Amino acid sequence: MKFIVFFVGGEPTKEEKDEHMLEWKKWIESLGNTSVEYNNGYPYGQKAVIVSSKGTNTYKPSGNDGSGYMLIRAESIDDAAEVMGSAPSIVNGGKIILRELMDKKM
Repeated sequence: MKFIVFFVGGEPTKEEKDEHMLEWKKWIESLGNTSVEYNNGYPYGQKAVIVSSKGTNTYKPSGNDGSGYMLIRAESIDDAAEVMGSAPSIVNGGKIILRELMDKKM
């Protein structure tokens, strides 16, 4: 099964940023010892817009919007949740939203 993982909250302070990035690197490397297949994920940038039927407007992201995402494969959502539960953002007080992706192409 395919899943998208949204990382929300758990961001470090400016002083903790370097250590936090090392934690992420170690965690990503540890995924190689699990049953989950993954990509390295992508942090969100600072630029954002909202697109609607009324046009496009600039948008200032907040911590509630999340900090990045990752695409993974796992046998089940429970397996994915177990592995993702040790992510640095969880340890730092954040949360992860897992969503199953459909295999059908539109």
